[in-house]
Amino acid sequence: MNIIKRNAPIFIIGFVTILIFVGIIIASQGKYSSPSLKPVSEDLLITDHTYIKGPKDSPVTLVEFGDFECPACQTFYPVVSYILENHANELKFAYRHFPLPQHKYAKKAAEASQIAGESGKFWEYYDLMYKQQALSEEDLIKYAKALGLDTDKFTSDLRNGTFASIVSADVKDGNKLGINSTPTFYLNGKKMVLQTTKDLIDQVEAEILRLEPPKTTESTSSGTDGNKNETTNTTEKPDVSNKVLEITYTKDGFSPKEPDADSGQLVRWKNTTDKEITLVETIQKFPEFELGVKIAPKGVYEFRITKDKLWTYKELETGNFGSIFII
Repeated sequence: MNIIKRNAPIFIIGFVTILIFVGIIIASQGKYSSPSLKPVSEDLLITDHTYIKGPKDSPVTLVEFGDFECPACQTFYPVVSYILENHANELKFAYRHFPLPQHKYAKKAAEASQIAGESGKFWEYYDLMYKQQALSEEDLIKYAKALGLDTDKFTSDLRNGTFASIVSADVKDGNKLGINSTPTFYLNGKKMVLQTTKDLIDQVEAEILRLEPPKTTESTSSGTDGNKNETTNTTEKPDVSNKVLEITYTKDGFSPKEPDADSGQLVRWKNTTDKEITLVETIQKFPEFELGVKIAPKGVYEFRITKDKLWTYKELETGNFGSIFII
């Protein structure tokens, strides 16, 4: 008992010290666990060597840190394309390189896009790589030839790492921002939190709507009583129930790959290969595709689409992508 009394001050001091130490840990976790809501400066997000699509003075800027070999980036590619096609005059899009170390061909693919960019073909080369995602040196040179580039110079620049420093600079900026996965998107300087590909569309369109200048409405009046005449144009949508969109699947993928279709139209997929294929959606719209739709070898699957805007899907095993813009 005397021992306990003699050591009581020591126990108390030790206990208080532990409490203070735990408090410091909790406080530090609270300080750093939540990401900052402060927007990142555009100077860090867009550099002199960054390629940009859209009006440079647009109030809405979308920046992607991407990897040409990344399957998730390929999943988002048609979604980004949809946004750019439908908001060409309302959005500025910038692409930054962030090749992940586990992807064997990603760094050279990024360099190849910069080489193509020197000849004014960055975005065409970007499209080819995300659509094909075959990225060996032979493939990269093949894409350069398809775009009419000087293949001798292209090959020399690729092998000599002429644009390696530019790719490294992008990676360095990404590391400063704490990026560790691709794709990572910033919308007007704020890092986006996305659960699905549709979230990207919804958040970008909401930002465009938020910053859109207010529209002025004009009213017309006629007649001696001063009452305003309201005219409504109602155009009946044509019956599309008998229209069929046929999509053929071969070993090279879907054809057509990115067609348009009317809401209510029938879509017919034909599997011309000797293997069973499985269609899964990458933008969630139709519950029928959540668990995958299997199409037997030489088989056919029909489905009537009833929603609007972009819908994307892929073949599960090969990763071949397709999309339908539903009107």
